[in-house]
Amino acid sequence: MTPESFPVVDERPLLPPERRWFRRPWRDPALLPALMPGCVYVFATNSERYTECADPDDLRGTEPYFVNAKWACMVNTRYRQITTTAWIPGKEPPDDLVVTALFGCKVDNPVEAAKRGPVDLQQHLDTQFRLNKVLLEIQHRFSTEKIETARTMAPGLVRHVYKNDPPIMEGVRITLEGVYLHTPGELRHHYAEVRDTIWAREVEALRERYELDRVAHTEKLLTSAERAQAAAIARQETNTLRAADRAFQARADRTQHLVDQVEKWLDTDSGKRALIDRRHLAEELFAQLTGKRLPVELAHAHRNGRAEPKDDGPRLPPPDRISPA
Repeated sequence: MTPESFPVVDERPLLPPERRWFRRPWRDPALLPALMPGCVYVFATNSERYTECADPDDLRGTEPYFVNAKWACMVNTRYRQITTTAWIPGKEPPDDLVVTALFGCKVDNPVEAAKRGPVDLQQHLDTQFRLNKVLLEIQHRFSTEKIETARTMAPGLVRHVYKNDPPIMEGVRITLEGVYLHTPGELRHHYAEVRDTIWAREVEALRERYELDRVAHTEKLLTSAERAQAAAIARQETNTLRAADRAFQARADRTQHLVDQVEKWLDTDSGKRALIDRRHLAEELFAQLTGKRLPVELAHAHRNGRAEPKDDGPRLPPPDRISPA
């Protein structure tokens, strides 16, 4: 017998019983095939008379149904689930759909199951399911784009059909436990590519946003030499420390340039002393030393706290308009 045989796992003829003088015929129970877990013996005297062995452990060999039996059947009475698959042709060749049904099988009457003999119940249910009239009616009606409609419609129709007309096999109770419509592989790949593309775009946008935030933060740290030096010390980064050193050197260069420009301006007009706009000079010194413009409240405040008077002299010309002496 094939390993797929269910519910009859094994069936084999029996040797004739031993004839003994002045005693009843006897058959050795050890000649029977080993009984597998979950199985029972059914002995057949002829094609119509089958008897189940209630207790194989108490079989003595002189029981009439055992002595007169021509062959023995081993019937599996355990519950079993069987999965069947069918293809539903779609509107186009690439639109074929796969439907899977799950059946629960349990032997209620081992004698009736033994009368049918060894059978592959898997193949039997596969054939019945593929020839289901509902699946034949919905062929060439759906496309891959309408998989959701097919997934809603097809299982309900199949359940309705099997509820009114369940599969029949002698001695076996068969019930439909579930119907599933699988998503085509091409559609799964398509959705996976779309999902991966969206995720890749989101990750790239996050990276760009993070890069911009990092650049803005770094730019903020380098607005002054002191802040850059503090960041370098906190992070222990050589590059930031070098940037701080460059900022200090640039500020020193601007200060020296301003001093040089003031000295050149004072040397103009044959060394005569000229009137200087102190406010303008303060603004320029603050801008050169800090890299920022003087705050408005400081630019318009007098040293003694009073309002700034009118200009008391000519404004200091910009450095680019001072010609060397």
